[in-house]
Amino acid sequence: MISVRKTSLFVLFFLLWAVPALATSILQKISRTDEQGRLHIFLRLNAIPKYRLTTTGKRIELLLLDTIAAKNVQPLSEDDRLIKMLIRRQEKGTALSFYFRYPPQNAKINTLEDSSSLMLDILLGSPLTTRYRNLAARIPGLTMVMSRTTDYTNPLNLSQYATDWRLFFEEYESPVTISPDPDYTLPSFPLARFLLPAMSPEHWLPAEAGTYAAERKWDQAVGVVREALDQLTDSAIRERLLLTYAELLVRSNDYTEPHQLLQQIMYTWPDTQTALLARYLFVYLQARQEDPHLAWFELKKLEEKLLEEPGLRPFFIIFQAELALVTGRADQAGKILARDDMAFTGEAELLRLLRQADTRYLLGKKISALVSYLQLLDRSELIATKPLSLAQFCDTLYAHYRYRDAARWYRQLTALLSDKKGQDLAMFRLAMSRLHSGEPPRRILPALQEIREAFPNAEGKYRAWLKQTDLEYLNHRKDSALAAQTYGILAKEAPVKKLREEALFKEALVHALAGDNEKAVELAMQKLREFRSGDLNLEARALLIQRIPLVIDDLLKRGEYIKALVRARENRELFTRGWLGTEILFKLGRAYKELGIFERAARVYLYILDVSPESRREEVYLPLLQSLYASGRYDLLEDYADQYILRYPESPKLEEVFLLRLKALRQRDKLEKATEILDRNNWPRSSRTLRTAASIYFDLKRWNKVVELLEDPLLEKDRQEPELMYQLAESLYQLDRFDQAREMFTILAEGDRHREQALFRLAQIYERNGHRDKALNEYRRLAEETKDPLWRKAAREGMDLLQMPAIK
Repeated sequence: MISVRKTSLFVLFFLLWAVPALATSILQKISRTDEQGRLHIFLRLNAIPKYRLTTTGKRIELLLLDTIAAKNVQPLSEDDRLIKMLIRRQEKGTALSFYFRYPPQNAKINTLEDSSSLMLDILLGSPLTTRYRNLAARIPGLTMVMSRTTDYTNPLNLSQYATDWRLFFEEYESPVTISPDPDYTLPSFPLARFLLPAMSPEHWLPAEAGTYAAERKWDQAVGVVREALDQLTDSAIRERLLLTYAELLVRSNDYTEPHQLLQQIMYTWPDTQTALLARYLFVYLQARQEDPHLAWFELKKLEEKLLEEPGLRPFFIIFQAELALVTGRADQAGKILARDDMAFTGEAELLRLLRQADTRYLLGKKISALVSYLQLLDRSELIATKPLSLAQFCDTLYAHYRYRDAARWYRQLTALLSDKKGQDLAMFRLAMSRLHSGEPPRRILPALQEIREAFPNAEGKYRAWLKQTDLEYLNHRKDSALAAQTYGILAKEAPVKKLREEALFKEALVHALAGDNEKAVELAMQKLREFRSGDLNLEARALLIQRIPLVIDDLLKRGEYIKALVRARENRELFTRGWLGTEILFKLGRAYKELGIFERAARVYLYILDVSPESRREEVYLPLLQSLYASGRYDLLEDYADQYILRYPESPKLEEVFLLRLKALRQRDKLEKATEILDRNNWPRSSRTLRTAASIYFDLKRWNKVVELLEDPLLEKDRQEPELMYQLAESLYQLDRFDQAREMFTILAEGDRHREQALFRLAQIYERNGHRDKALNEYRRLAEETKDPLWRKAAREGMDLLQMPAIK
């Protein structure tokens, strides 16, 4: 007996000790909603626990005391705001850790007792608040202020063409880059004059070769020197003449022979001036015929020795700067040309001025470059002999709207590039300069056609074809269908990405201007997909902002609701940035509701909630909740109803939201949960909420609460309705308030709804009150009038019991 008592006491002690360790709350669900600058995290539990909230740098820690997480609870997914979430069981409860990209500015907890929910309201950080933390602390909401500022960068307002898209065909030009082969500088011919001992070229260079060289007839000079070398016996003269022969080969654009000969000279006369000059020529040959990057590094090795020769020094500097320009080192070229430790005179001075202008051009200083080119032109027409510099000069004239001057110099460039790289583009820019100078399109169209025919596979052909189509479309020589077809071909075939992008967007524009908005939207979206970093993304988005509402509206009118929603989803960013209004989506949601397709309506409203700015969110909730209820998604309805109640506690729509939430709980048979909420008596009271609450209490047979609610003055008129009268009558009956119940059942017995129940209860009331004949009469009425066999059986059993003799 003693051992049993000891065991019982031990078990009792163990249970008392273990109870505090048991969790008092269960975390059932985690969800989130995003807004500009804010993040709301919702935690649904079975009971509100105590908690501790701490913020440290980029982490927010929420400890839910005496709480465990249900097995199916998962962390929130990661994104560019919330980069990680952890759920960890600890001795004191469950810890939720949230890691953010930037330190949050503020975090607080709101509670919703009715649904045992917590809302973690987080004011997010940003690069700005991270950098200026003290300022962010003094100005809460700094992130949202910054976001609202950037959100006003609407492409529709920024595009210069959106008010009149025809201007795009007339004015837009993608950048044209004319890149003739670069030319490099050598000192004036011949280089051998720098050899020691000094010797005038007349003493060793055939006069005829000198004449040809002066006229830049390098091939003829090569032949003369070759013959002289065959007859020459003086080794000193031969050394000079052999170097000169190699120089002439280099200047005549030969490659193989000078490549071998220069190496042979360096090998034959190592560590001599001849070898040094041969090496200089070899680097020049590398720059022209091989790799200028390699030549840049090779020339650096010769710098110290070549700068010792005053006559070579300025030309070496210019050549070095030219290599810097060609290899993308414009900054270094500027520094090289700015050296003031040597004199630049004559040809070297002009070349230096030219390369300084080129440097400014490549550094993007086009106004400064234009001034430099024009100043040089006042002194010399050197630029007219340098194709690359001339192309850059022409571009500066064109960029600064000096189209007549540009036409003159593009004509010069076209001649200079005859049968050479870049001639097609020079001719195109010449035609464009003429057009901008005021020449009528009828005179420009033949020039564009000429380019197409002369350069069948070149970039210039496709540029000419594109502009030709623009002019024909604008001047009604080509209708919309044919213009769109041509742009479509160019969008596929043009060899340059920028031209394909331009052609594709123009195809979209033609369809838009022709009224085919659906095709225009399709092509504009294609442009954004295929040219993600293209130059025309602003214009494409502006076109979408204009045309998507028209497309969606048209799809709704045609009843193509799914396609309308898909089109909206494909352009989600335009809605989230506030560039597209959500009115058209509300139309789509209403259309689904009217058709009774509530699940799709709910999807639309969820999407609207996702993309709406804060100022428009409140109005989304009610149609969303109605659609969720009608589609049977009661679980989601509870979540979003809780969110609404937390966020808009003073809303005039609170009654409607509460009612839907109450009805959802009833549909899910969560009646006890519903009564927990109702028993707090802090819910919005109206005839509708009172009726629903009474029905829930009625289902749970809590008769006193039913009577209390149905006798509320707000239901004075509604109590005459059969359903409410029945609930009140039945509740009064169950509370033994028979006289009041009898009055109502008498009325119900004369109607259609609840007639059988009313007759049966009247019979029972009369029987309880000792009115045996009246009770028998009501049972008889029920048996005769009902069509329900169960009620008929119950009535007959009642009559039989009444007619049995009493037991004495």
